[in-house]
Amino acid sequence: MKNLLNFFNPQYQDKQIKKRMHGLDTLRALAILLVFMFHYPRDSHEHSIFGAFGNFGWVGVDLFFVLSGYLIGNQIFASLIKNNTFSLKSFWYRRLLRTLPNYWLVLVLYFLIPGFREWHQPMSASFWEFLTFTQNLGLHRGAYSHAWSLCVEEQFYLVLPLLALWVFYKGSVRSAWISIALILILETALRAWLWIHDVQSMPIATRYLSYMPDLYYPTDTRLYGLIFGVSIAMIKNFHPSLWEKITHKGPLFFLLGLMGSLASFYIYRDFFTMFDFSTTVFIYPLLNLSFAFLVLAALSPRTYLSQLKIPGATLIATWSYAMYLIQKQMIFLSTEALGHFDISQTSLATVLVSLFFTLLASWLMYTLIETPFLKLRDKRFLV
Repeated sequence: MKNLLNFFNPQYQDKQIKKRMHGLDTLRALAILLVFMFHYPRDSHEHSIFGAFGNFGWVGVDLFFVLSGYLIGNQIFASLIKNNTFSLKSFWYRRLLRTLPNYWLVLVLYFLIPGFREWHQPMSASFWEFLTFTQNLGLHRGAYSHAWSLCVEEQFYLVLPLLALWVFYKGSVRSAWISIALILILETALRAWLWIHDVQSMPIATRYLSYMPDLYYPTDTRLYGLIFGVSIAMIKNFHPSLWEKITHKGPLFFLLGLMGSLASFYIYRDFFTMFDFSTTVFIYPLLNLSFAFLVLAALSPRTYLSQLKIPGATLIATWSYAMYLIQKQMIFLSTEALGHFDISQTSLATVLVSLFFTLLASWLMYTLIETPFLKLRDKRFLV
């Protein structure tokens, strides 16, 4: 019993928080808040109560992808270089202990309690598709559809360590860079072809019906962020002299990333802009590249982004995974409850209540579910 209670020891959570990097936490907190604003109810497709922030809030997922690509890639490459070996079993066990407990908890609530489903929607995929992380293939909107991004990550991290081992033992770093370049070229060509073949002929107001299942949800059209994040990890681990030069110029990358992000946000301020050909093929990869520049800046000790500790950002970043899984339900339950008292979902009170219960539920999930399994992971499986 004593060992079990130790899993919930706040000191362990404090140690985990102290290990975090302020710059990355700032970006992660920004990412989840953008997603929250995007998922908050709209008066229509065009009008979010958060204005443009609600319209382009979906980009928060791409920022998550860049961060995740770097962190997981760095974990793999650093282990290969330091230990000259890498345990696939340990990596996958650690990954599953990180992602499955909270994911399964929310999944069970969705299937066992229909009233828990946001806005009383039917499930977006079958139970087996959720279990196998394949629900993002041919996905249409429905309850728990936002879990599509976990499919992209889990599918990617099933393959990445295998490719890393191949490069380390059989290939070369040069071949890895050539492979990355080819993937980026092929993804750009695929996005262009899919838009021309499936989206172009549809009226602007209904293009999302084809765009979402063909271009938004599938793994092979959302690899930019993950690839850019892994590329950062490759530079750090395989090109130390170049890494030193890049991090020394952190302020320049921060400026480039900020300008690129703001320009992309301005273009995406209209919800329907994301369905255009130019944004699909050209602006979207530039947006992800801008996020990669911001991550580089967050890793540079010479930028304010890496040094500045914003109050609350570390906690929000720490709870961000749980927050991503539960925020739609907390928004739905909060707006439904206050609606019975004729309090509009667009009122500031409803927004604050929704955010409060989202943070509360995220903290509970992190404390009661995530922390015990993270401690088990760190104690049992070492990469």
